[in-house]
Amino acid sequence: MPLDPRRVDAALRNLIAHLDYDLHKAIECDEMTGEDTYDECVADFIAAYEGADD
Repeated sequence: MPLDPRRVDAALRNLIAHLDYDLHKAIECDEMTGEDTYDECVADFIAAYEGADD
């Protein structure tokens, strides 16, 4: 079953905010562009998850 990117996004935001709020804010609002870059983290996580050995 493929991972739902919206659920992965919500989970990563919650987890990272609890672990390191400054990192969360930096990902949520890039210093240079002001853009939310969590979509890159979501794509990286899904690729890593799907490539992990069982």
